[in-house]
Amino acid sequence: KYFDQVFEYVKSVGLQGRVQYCGTLDKKELFSHMKGAEVVLSLQKTSNLGNTLIEALSCESVVLSYKEPSLEAFLKNGESAILVDNISSAGVAILAIQEHPALAIRLRKQGKKALYSEFENWNDRISNELAQIYDVIT
Repeated sequence: KYFDQVFEYVKSVGLQGRVQYCGTLDKKELFSHMKGAEVVLSLQKTSNLGNTLIEALSCESVVLSYKEPSLEAFLKNGESAILVDNISSAGVAILAIQEHPALAIRLRKQGKKALYSEFENWNDRISNELAQIYDVIT
């Protein structure tokens, strides 16, 4: 099963004890975990530009994901996120983050900055959407 494969890989790269699977969490718990995590992984076989990645960046988490055009449009590998070509590179990247605290600090700050250069914050987005609706109905 996939979960077992993930943890076998975690063991093979020496990260057991540092990787935690939390299951389903409410938003408050989720954001707390994201803020405290060494790295948040978004390694989907389809698009990785989803709520998990956006929420992680907004929490100033270090984000590690696959290189793909939707992410490379606003994230720079090694500056605002870690973007890898394959799963084998993920473990090596996590170890590099652990060995270089300054890298993690930069990724956290620049990741959030990159997010808000590409996407509106929630209040602005809602205000703009409501303004558009108002324009249509008036």
